Amino acid sequence: MTPQTTQNVLRFITVSSALSKRALDALAVKQTAEKQAAEVIPPLLTQMLETGAITAGDKQAAEQMMQNHSSTLVLLKNAVTKLATVKGELQKKASATGYPVNDGHNGNGSNDPERSLTSPFVGLRTSEKKASDVAFERGMGLA
Repeated sequence: MTPQTTQNVLRFITVSSALSKRALDALAVKQTAEKQAAEVIPPLLTQMLETGAITAGDKQAAEQMMQNHSSTLVLLKNAVTKLATVKGELQKKASATGYPVNDGHNGNGSNDPERSLTSPFVGLRTSEKKASDVAFERGMGLA
């Protein structure tokens, strides 16, 4: 063997050794990530069943979806969409007009509807129910 050939063989061994090490390191990282994901799936499925996010019939399909990264992202997208919908509905309910924000002390400092009958202030503005509101609701069959 010529010195040039020996040099080329040594260079090839060095390069292939470095590439093999990189490949083994990448495989170890991938296997660790897959193991961590596999440990998270069973408790997550249990939580999804308990909270009603999935039904018992959907458990196997959800588990299969969690085995694939892109399918897991689809599940996450659906969860975010549902969360945004629920949040929007809650905000609509919270901003609905015609109801007091809570049961007491938002307007004139008393949550007694009869106070409006004895108040010296005519037309006192308040976010709380007045005696006339109670009578109106009773007449409409709401109370």
